[in-house]
Amino acid sequence: MKKYMLVFGLMAVMFLMIMCLPFSSRCPDGLERVAHDKGFERKEQAGRHWRSPLADYAFPCVRNKPVSTICAGAVGTLVVAGVAGYLGFLLRRKQG
Repeated sequence: MKKYMLVFGLMAVMFLMIMCLPFSSRCPDGLERVAHDKGFERKEQAGRHWRSPLADYAFPCVRNKPVSTICAGAVGTLVVAGVAGYLGFLLRRKQG
């Protein structure tokens, strides 16, 4: 696969994320909703040993909520793409 296609794909994902993330739902996701409905949400919060750096899709340094959400999504997307690319590189190197 050509490298420019990978770059174009990543840019397309980032563009769609920037356009769509500010409109994402403020309601809790499925796991949070079940934890709340079943009553073990407080137990989970009490047992936390560390806090996620981008919890609830919020970038801690940015005060503007939509911009904070976009920044957190961009960082997460780039980290996942980097890890996936590195793993693909390692697997490809072992095969060849």
